[in-house]
Amino acid sequence: MASKIAFCMVAPIGYPATPTAPAPGAGFSVQKKLFCEILYSIVGKSNDQFGLKSGELRLKAGINISNARQHMVIQSLFLVTLVVDDYDRAKAFYCDGLGFDCLQDELQPEGKRWVVVKPRGGDGAAFLLAQAASETQRAAIGNQTGGRVGFFLKTDDFARDHAAMLAAGVRFLEEPRHEVYGTVAVFADPYGNTFDLIQHTAA
Repeated sequence: MASKIAFCMVAPIGYPATPTAPAPGAGFSVQKKLFCEILYSIVGKSNDQFGLKSGELRLKAGINISNARQHMVIQSLFLVTLVVDDYDRAKAFYCDGLGFDCLQDELQPEGKRWVVVKPRGGDGAAFLLAQAASETQRAAIGNQTGGRVGFFLKTDDFARDHAAMLAAGVRFLEEPRHEVYGTVAVFADPYGNTFDLIQHTAA
């Protein structure tokens, strides 16, 4: 997926990699080439399956997507920003309500703080609790994923953690469900961001 982020313009080999119209007879538009590049980066299909000759697309930087995949060594996603209204309120919920560890709480310029919280178990990503600093950011509080469940917390003992979270005042939006993949229930943080608490079925 990182290859999707890296490119800014695609062009057929033999044409300039500049934001100009393709030469007459090129056969497809810049928009179509861009769309094919996105599909290729998502599903890994060959260019031939999208009606393009093999090797026909390239990045403006001169990097072929297949080569980029071979040479990129991004190990993990380690930090996700969560926009909040107040550092201390958010920190209290995640650390006291969910039992997260506070890894960092450091002062930054302009009255900001670098607050990082993380579930105690495993090697997954942590949250950067970022206090909104503009109207646009304030409008995103609680709705960073457009209303769908945005975050997924895995547990090895659903009953234990579900009971502890209820006792801490965490608001669940449904009763626990037993699905094919495991036991799950959706809960919300104080801002309305929704999470799955899930224990996967043993393989």
